[in-house]
Amino acid sequence: MGKVCRSLFFIEEGLARSFYYGDSGTDVSLWFFREGEFLTNSESFFQQKPSIYNIELLEDARLYEISHQRLEQLFEELHLIERFGRLLAIEMLGEMIQRWHAMQFKSAKERYDFMLERYPDLFQRLRLGDIASFLGIRPETLSRIRAKH
Repeated sequence: MGKVCRSLFFIEEGLARSFYYGDSGTDVSLWFFREGEFLTNSESFFQQKPSIYNIELLEDARLYEISHQRLEQLFEELHLIERFGRLLAIEMLGEMIQRWHAMQFKSAKERYDFMLERYPDLFQRLRLGDIASFLGIRPETLSRIRAKH
């Protein structure tokens, strides 16, 4: 088990990813966070429990940070902030469900197309190995798909 995530960040500039270490010791990309998005380990942050995931910055970044404690205070004091948090959680859940559906029920090419459609800018900013692990495919498979595309 890892540490409890105690901060939520807003990315003004930069790129980050969440990942975990697989059984073979290789890292597996779970999610990418870019400009205009919130960055945190959601499960650990909102439930305040140790995380099994890691987060790393992939580019120089400008971030704004709020602690879990301060956010909870704002939720109590300002219902508009609480509503914003609820809407953000709903949006994050929707994204997670769409990604889960793509990863479970689509072919490797369809997963690639899903990522290309949803996150076209990331293909110029990420290492191919990170893209391949996010898509649940080997780097060689990603190279073949890209060559045919």
